[in-house]
Amino acid sequence: MRIIQLLKSPSMTFSTVANLMKVSTTTIVRIFDNHAGMNAIPMPECICIDEIYAVKYKQRAYACVLVDMHTCQIFDLLPNRNKKDIACYLSAIPRPECEKVQYVSMDMWDICRFSVNYILFQL
Repeated sequence: MRIIQLLKSPSMTFSTVANLMKVSTTTIVRIFDNHAGMNAIPMPECICIDEIYAVKYKQRAYACVLVDMHTCQIFDLLPNRNKKDIACYLSAIPRPECEKVQYVSMDMWDICRFSVNYILFQL
């Protein structure tokens, strides 16, 4: 498939490929997700959720970072820290993976606290 071949190039972005193929960026992302063959990273037992200040293309915003507290490795990075996106991210995690999480470290920011309690731990 030509789209996958184009995406193998480090210089090609989803938007660039979408313009070349005359389809939407969403279509390119969906094709990539279906064919990339990437396995989901298992949820760690202890996670840390925090925000980081990110600067990209002169845009300044807060991103949400999720870290495995045992290994100190980032296991995911969300582009922002709004309630909808964090809730959608956590809701998409299969229940057996959520049950692996025993401890969560975070500040007491309402959005994170709500998402962890009601979605991850289903309190």
